[in-house]
Amino acid sequence: ECERLVQSVLELNLNGFQITFELLDHHKSGQECAQTYEWYFLDTKRCATHIVYDTLLTRYGLCDSVRQWLEPMVKMINSVDLWLEEGYAFEFGKVAMRMIVECKELNRFMFDKEDREYKLALLKESAKFLGQEKGEILLDNAILEMKKCFLKGSLLSATLDNLISKYQSELLAQKAESCSIYWKQYRGFLSYSIGNISVLANLFLKNNPQFDFFIDVSARGNVSLRANNACDVSVLAKNYFNGGGHANASGGKIDGFKESFIYDNIKECVQNILKGEEYE
Repeated sequence: ECERLVQSVLELNLNGFQITFELLDHHKSGQECAQTYEWYFLDTKRCATHIVYDTLLTRYGLCDSVRQWLEPMVKMINSVDLWLEEGYAFEFGKVAMRMIVECKELNRFMFDKEDREYKLALLKESAKFLGQEKGEILLDNAILEMKKCFLKGSLLSATLDNLISKYQSELLAQKAESCSIYWKQYRGFLSYSIGNISVLANLFLKNNPQFDFFIDVSARGNVSLRANNACDVSVLAKNYFNGGGHANASGGKIDGFKESFIYDNIKECVQNILKGEEYE
């Protein structure tokens, strides 16, 4: 892989580009490559976050207001990533790590930018507890409220599930044109890998009556269909996705489905299926 990278960059530079590159790594398995290539930087004593932070800080600097909260967070992440139980804020790091690992409220495929902003916002808010006495407990207790506040609610305003559905529904509405698919005279909204769409799909269809049905396809080709009395999705499930169910809630599967990280590929696949033989 390293040799292919060198050759690719060389070819580009010979064609007029001016590319320089460096690889930052903290995994011991990279030792051989680090000894072979001068652009391969390896440091097993710091986690990736710490290495990247120090590198960018040296080259570009950082304003004091950001550095004040970010640098302790980097030290904390280094402790938990390398599992240094006596390291700085190790217990706090365990809570912060769980917070991010379990942060699945926004689907990364449909809402990549928003999901990243969500996680960064939680990390920045959690920094307020870092350094406080029993900060890990304070953070543990605050996570639910932090999530609700980001999702435009408060601790007592609504359940997390309802806030998530409302927030996602508003984001999906912004993708109305690009995510539209059609079956006969019906217009549907296609999402990818959201999962558990019952609450979200029903809310979306209620708030966006221009859509007749909602369809979500998983990475394995499983299909979930919802409607709001505008069409019978059990017909869709039966005739196009080898499934069945109820008029407003059905499911199925796409045979031979190929996972993709490109939404347009998924949309083309589903739309082609729905262009097949029509059933009355």
